Amino acid sequence: MPKGLRRRYGGGDLHYITCSCYQSKPFLGSPSRRDLFLKIFEEVRQKYEFQVIGYVVMPEHFHLLIGEPDNGNVAVAMQVLKQRVSRQCIARGRSRPPKESLPPTFWLPRSYDFNVFTKKKLIEKLDYIHWNPVKRGLVASPEQWRWSSDRYYSLGEEGPVKITSDLHPALASALVNPRNIYLGCVPHHLLPSPKCGCPILCVPRERIYEQGRLWTQRVGKRDV
Repeated sequence: MPKGLRRRYGGGDLHYITCSCYQSKPFLGSPSRRDLFLKIFEEVRQKYEFQVIGYVVMPEHFHLLIGEPDNGNVAVAMQVLKQRVSRQCIARGRSRPPKESLPPTFWLPRSYDFNVFTKKKLIEKLDYIHWNPVKRGLVASPEQWRWSSDRYYSLGEEGPVKITSDLHPALASALVNPRNIYLGCVPHHLLPSPKCGCPILCVPRERIYEQGRLWTQRVGKRDV
């Protein structure tokens, strides 16, 4: 955890977590390793019963946006996640790069844990998570990176990790509002229908890309 950043648990906040591999080595560089990470992540989610709002698994680090566990706390859940991933990768022989010795550790010992308790920060962090693979030049658009929660939000596609953003009132009120639809975050299948009486025109809509950014689109705006 970076110096000066204090972890706060028990307040019901969301937690934006970042953890890197040892010396930024791409120990998660293969699709099979990233698949394994997500499989274990879902197992840990079920064990500790926490909400997952967003995630991305990169070749040498991961970002998570999660709620506080019903069982245990965030620190314990993350410790278990990291231990299980490293042990299984090593056991399967996928953590050793060709012609290199086994590193002294799989992960960096400390991680970044930021409490998210405002709508602005929630959207900012989720947007950063989904655009990380694009900014790194791994894909051209967020939904092309399948080790991310973006496909749930942009396509309504269920992935290996259960996303529970529709149950989080702060997320719902931040992303679905009568004036703007933030296309990078709100799932299409969670948008209200035209019959619901909401002040927006709820129609199928595509993601908007311009100069590598995700833009907010005003749709069917009326005075409210």
